[in-house]
Amino acid sequence: MRRLPFTIPHAPPGPLPLGGVARTVVWALLLGLSLAAPRLAQADQVLLFPPGGGGDEELRDHVEEALADALISLEHQPMNVSAELADSPPTTGNEMRAVAEMERCQWIVVPTVSGTRARYRLELQVGQAADGRLEHIEVSMLGDGEGARLRDVLTAMLRQEGIGDDAVRLTEEPDDAATRAAEAAEAERLRQEAEEAEREAEEEREREEAAREEFLARERERAAAVEAERQATWEGREQYGQRSTPWMISAGLDLRPIVATPAGGSGGMLWGLSGTVGRTFEGLDGFELRATIGGFGGSASGLTLSGGGAYLHSFFQNVPLFIGLALEVGLFQQLTGNKSASFMLRVAPTISWRFTGDVSLEAAVLEVQYMSIGAATLGGSLKLAYRF
Repeated sequence: MRRLPFTIPHAPPGPLPLGGVARTVVWALLLGLSLAAPRLAQADQVLLFPPGGGGDEELRDHVEEALADALISLEHQPMNVSAELADSPPTTGNEMRAVAEMERCQWIVVPTVSGTRARYRLELQVGQAADGRLEHIEVSMLGDGEGARLRDVLTAMLRQEGIGDDAVRLTEEPDDAATRAAEAAEAERLRQEAEEAEREAEEEREREEAAREEFLARERERAAAVEAERQATWEGREQYGQRSTPWMISAGLDLRPIVATPAGGSGGMLWGLSGTVGRTFEGLDGFELRATIGGFGGSASGLTLSGGGAYLHSFFQNVPLFIGLALEVGLFQQLTGNKSASFMLRVAPTISWRFTGDVSLEAAVLEVQYMSIGAATLGGSLKLAYRF
């Protein structure tokens, strides 16, 4: 008869306050506790390491839980592993014994797993604290009957005499129709998951491509709007003669060195004053019709009367500076020497700068003036112009 681990108190004399059925239940519970107490006290402490190996995280978590359940069903007490030990499990008998003494356990189980839930490969290293014995086994596990097979393997590994001849039986490869069906189902599940992942990835790529195209379209629209605004600003820049009324009047100084003379003549310098009247026309941006009258002196003296036009273009967006060419034809009348009138042609690169309001400064540079008497000058002029 098993001795109870604790003393059961005797009932006091006289009738019990409980009925017969209640007394029976109380004594049955006390008897059950007395029988279970030795067994609980004798449960081995098993340090169970988290499974390693190439299996996915879901499989490793499942195997760890299944091993713990099997140990509990075999009346062992699984122990959690500290984070420091989990990263470096023991691999030799001496290491197993040292860890067992430190953690105060009787057994150490280090599993490694690979495969799928339907069929996976389980490698177990089991160390015994008592004598430092280290045993190893590698078995195939199937989804069906997994719990019973784990209990069978652990029973053989966690005993004083070791695994012995059971190693041959436990390492035999299981194969049956149910297993093949489970493997096929698992393969189909993995295939469907892969297809679903691929479909989601493709949808994500399509969404990213659509977002990218939308972004590029917005960027093209923005760039087009910026370019249109820039073009409108450029086309709307100030043109020569657009600011106010179409009329212009100017006056200034002319300097024209003589570079060619008729036979028997000599060089020199012509200088003088001239005035110009001009008019621009709507629809002819930059063009101005001009008439000029001037007087000159120096190597010869006389009068000029000419008419023509000038075209001045705007090359700058924000600066009222205009560059172009002026062309005039007219009469050149000397008042000294040969007093006959002669034909005159004047071509002048021209720069006009509107520096304030309706007032401009205009310069003719490298101006060429030819007279039909056989003379020519190369010079220029500087005038102050006003539009009214």
